[in-house]
Amino acid sequence: MQGNVIIDEAAFQKDLAAVLKAALALTMWGSKVRLISTHNGIENLFNTIITDSRAGKKRYSVHRIDIELAISEGLYRRICQVTKKPWSPDAEAEWLANLLSDTATEEDAREEYYCEPKNGGGTYLARSIRERAARGSGPVLRFTGTAEFNAMPEIIRALDMQEWLDKVVLPVLNTLPQNLRHCLGEDFARSGHLTVFAPMTVNDDTTRTVPFLVELANVPYKQQEQALFFICDRLPRRRYQTRWPGER
Repeated sequence: MQGNVIIDEAAFQKDLAAVLKAALALTMWGSKVRLISTHNGIENLFNTIITDSRAGKKRYSVHRIDIELAISEGLYRRICQVTKKPWSPDAEAEWLANLLSDTATEEDAREEYYCEPKNGGGTYLARSIRERAARGSGPVLRFTGTAEFNAMPEIIRALDMQEWLDKVVLPVLNTLPQNLRHCLGEDFARSGHLTVFAPMTVNDDTTRTVPFLVELANVPYKQQEQALFFICDRLPRRRYQTRWPGER
């Protein structure tokens, strides 16, 4: 027997190890084995293979496609085309919101649609613990991409975003201490969730202070990139990883 093998819903196979054992024998003839699946827990063999591959312990190539990326590449537009429904940004946002709200828990939604395996083995930190550890008194600067904004040509969107950055974000950036190091954390999304930029001041005792947050809702990737670069370029003595989300 020869040919490429695709193991669909790999994380839900009763004995993935046995299936892989049989399939991988074909690779000696140049065949390929592909595992396609949503996650089924952090301790599942599927997640272990992904973790080992990213660590360079296995030769698999990992391709992560969450619901936000699928939508950006036309998933909902295609669904509308096939089902003969009109597409609109509002309908797309409502469709995604319904998908997420219909799941039993937020953790289930993150696992099913955002490639985040559910925690197990006592490693999960409860929300109450995280909230007690969180301290923040700085302002939250919010920008929401309306349907009208998203329908504009990119050059016009860029001008609108620049005006908001200059008017709202720049004055806060100018208050940052110039003698201290700074870095930035990001939680990246597109339309179903917020993209959040969290600049951090690194104090002399190595503790971090978050002077402000920037929240972007339903903002196209180019304008998210524009906001990110605007902030990072103005952080005093900045330190950050230079890859954009999704790059390897």
